[in-house]
Amino acid sequence: MIDAYVQKFKAVGIDKTKDGSDINASDAYHNSALAENLVLSVVGNFVAQSMISVIEIEKIFSGDPAFYKWKYSRKKERKIIGDRAYDFEVLLEKDTDKIKRLGALLSPGSELRTDFSTEDYQKFPWLKGTKYVNATVRDVKAKSIFLDETRDLFTRQMVADVLRNSKNNADLDYSGVKGENISSKGSEFAKLLTNYGNEVEVEFRGKKFRNAEHAYQTWKSGEFDEVAYNSNAKKPRGSKSANTTQVNGQSTNYWIMEEILTEKLKQHPELVKGIIERGGDAYLFNSTHNVVGDRFWESSGQNKFM
Repeated sequence: MIDAYVQKFKAVGIDKTKDGSDINASDAYHNSALAENLVLSVVGNFVAQSMISVIEIEKIFSGDPAFYKWKYSRKKERKIIGDRAYDFEVLLEKDTDKIKRLGALLSPGSELRTDFSTEDYQKFPWLKGTKYVNATVRDVKAKSIFLDETRDLFTRQMVADVLRNSKNNADLDYSGVKGENISSKGSEFAKLLTNYGNEVEVEFRGKKFRNAEHAYQTWKSGEFDEVAYNSNAKKPRGSKSANTTQVNGQSTNYWIMEEILTEKLKQHPELVKGIIERGGDAYLFNSTHNVVGDRFWESSGQNKFM
């Protein structure tokens, strides 16, 4: 190592020590002072270059350390200088921001790759005997286990607010908000809100349905209807009839429809957003659902849908 280091000194024009002696590798083994100077130079150079390397790496992946935020104490320290008192901020930590920025680099959650894999050697035989001198650093992305639950809670609350306001504020003046006919022949947005004639998929009771009407026809009896589930018809032949048993003032199929529509809005928050943009509960109150041959759900009939 000392031999190589002597050559480095000479390569940059340094061939003498401070006292004027020639730098010679063979002399270093007999001259303790020269050996000590060379070793200290090796160590010093290693330390300096390591510091430079760390700083440059941090600049690439986390920004210039010069712009890191420092953490100060909430309480300032008062000092008397001359006949005046000054309050100084107390520095607590310099690495707070650094730790946050380097978290993905230092703790990616997976082992760093330090060599070529067996597959690499098989695919590229010429790699054998070469040195692995580079690494690709990628952040490890993982979906939070709380994401779906949190989104579900917020969406459910938005749906509940819209539905609650629609029912409780029927006596308010909604004349300033324009409604429309929610049906497969209405506007593009109305076609998405209605049950039939769209491809707004709904997951309901563990199964996926092409739209809300498909889910309703499958469950309107209160039990899973395989004939309806496997059919592409609006009202499948041979399917079970709607369950009209009264529960809490409404028929069973009514509560099933409400459950399906609630799930639909939960799973498609863009529809809730569209309702709110059009006036929220006022938009729903002023809208209708007039289709052909269904007096139970039609606004001109019992208006159960709206």
